[in-house]
Amino acid sequence: MRRLRLFLFYFFCFLLAIIGIFLFLSLSLKPTVPSPRFPSSNDFVLSSQLAKDSLGKIQRAAPDFTLEMNTQQLSSLLSLGQAQFAPLRMATTLHQDRADLALSYPLLGGKIWANIYVSVPAGTALQIEQLKLGAMPIPDALAMRVLSHATETYLHLPLASLNAYLDQLQITQSHMTLEARKPTLLQGRLSQTLSTFMRLGGEDSALVASEIDAWVRYYEQLSHRPEAHSANHSLAYYLNPMLNRLASPQNNDENALSALLGLALLADEGHLEHFIPARQAPIPDIPITLDTRRDLAKHFILSAALEALATSGISAGLGQAKEVLDSARGGSGFSFRDLAADRAGTRFAGYVQALSEGKTQKPATELKENDFFPETKDLAEGLSKQKFTAQYQTTESADYQAIIAKIDERIARTRLFSMP
Repeated sequence: MRRLRLFLFYFFCFLLAIIGIFLFLSLSLKPTVPSPRFPSSNDFVLSSQLAKDSLGKIQRAAPDFTLEMNTQQLSSLLSLGQAQFAPLRMATTLHQDRADLALSYPLLGGKIWANIYVSVPAGTALQIEQLKLGAMPIPDALAMRVLSHATETYLHLPLASLNAYLDQLQITQSHMTLEARKPTLLQGRLSQTLSTFMRLGGEDSALVASEIDAWVRYYEQLSHRPEAHSANHSLAYYLNPMLNRLASPQNNDENALSALLGLALLADEGHLEHFIPARQAPIPDIPITLDTRRDLAKHFILSAALEALATSGISAGLGQAKEVLDSARGGSGFSFRDLAADRAGTRFAGYVQALSEGKTQKPATELKENDFFPETKDLAEGLSKQKFTAQYQTTESADYQAIIAKIDERIARTRLFSMP
């Protein structure tokens, strides 16, 4: 019995040592990929042009097609990907006959990071030459299983079937070129994805810098009027003229996304000004408020702009992630009031888009703040990570979801969002 106890003791110590070595080699206190930049208008334009060219090749009658991407286009695609899959960070480097991809993902609220390195070689098949988690190499068989899982998850096509269509993957320090036969199973999905990118950055896109700048100048003019000061720069003061312009038959060329991005530039105090890099004058600092607070106005407007940029539901998730991040980093803490502003802004984006397309009506009278933002003073704020976990466990818990349901119900009962 004593020998058995000693054996179990040493075996347990051995397991702890193995786990400790694994954690030491695979995890880090710092990310290897730097903080991502927010996508600029140029990123959308470059991605759109790439999508347009690629879609044309795929839709041609020829059985073969070639997709070519330079480093600038690849950087733009990564920027868009990081915005959608935050807090994941991505970076890539092209070498002669090899592409290296670095990924960093935060764990435990950013206290530790999982850093992943992937090397993809040129050749006649899509494969992984090397996969490492931190400093620890991953066996080739497991690396190929990861790649196979990724192709099935995102392309709905087994890796073996995908490689059957691939003729050549060429990689240089400045370009990646894919030569393949048209995969019938994949063609429809590729066309749909590429069409989405074309709408984001095409000639008719709301991300044209001049359109956004025009809205910025319009809001700036509004801010100089005496009514702006008497209204304490209430968000409602700026939304009403926006809705009037979008609903006016004389301004049927106005774009909802440009209107929201222009207001987001002001609300974020110019931090997003790379959306209009050609602008000479600095973004004005206008103290737009919601319920007398600038932070609530910023949450509302940025979530509306993100919702207009992204597919439905993404900006709501980003807002929730931002709140959890605040509490984890020791910032302002988790705030259900901020989250209510996020969700109301997301709802507002859908309304503004429908209004600009003539699918809904403008309210008969001008909006007041309580017409689109409900009472939130009873909602908890400043919750630290420890307090949030003690009270709600996770964002999937019943208690947390009950508060979210209450917030959504209040938003739905406001005058603007209860309109038929």
